[in-house]
Amino acid sequence: FFLCINSFPAQSEQKIAAVVNDEVISTFDVKERIKLVIASSQIRPSKKFLNRLEQDVLRKLIDEQLQIQEAKRRNVTITKRNIQNSVYNLEKQNQLKPGTFRQFIKTNKLPLRSIFEQIRAQIAWKKIVRRTLLPKINVGKREVETIYEDLKKRKGQMEYRVSEIFLSVDQSNKEGDVEITTQ
Repeated sequence: FFLCINSFPAQSEQKIAAVVNDEVISTFDVKERIKLVIASSQIRPSKKFLNRLEQDVLRKLIDEQLQIQEAKRRNVTITKRNIQNSVYNLEKQNQLKPGTFRQFIKTNKLPLRSIFEQIRAQIAWKKIVRRTLLPKINVGKREVETIYEDLKKRKGQMEYRVSEIFLSVDQSNKEGDVEITTQ
């Protein structure tokens, strides 16, 4: 009886946020990933921002779950070496000393499981893309020469880099929220 009473608070954290082909994403998973996003972006989000972030994080977790499921379906394996290489690259990107990633995560109280689930999904998806698309790509010598000649002709000319930030609106009643975000 005592164990049942103490387990109720933990159960409230384990609500289902989404089901992806019989795999559950819990509200706990969503909250852990939100912590990670907030910590890595170093922002102090408003309540309104957190609501939008929760939707975005859930979509990302669903995508990752689909990627992992597709990797399983295609018998894609993720080795310890793959994960070690990704961690090494993260250390490099974040200017951390090699081998200090896990300590950095613990020191900053970031959700370790969530980080490694994200890493696994990224590795799996890269492997799938390499397996399916790379064999179909055939760049000929003539194409390389054409592009090289074009680059030589444009050398020294002014170039412009143009980019766009696209904010989608899933529901028409949320259009105002997106407009506020851009201000």
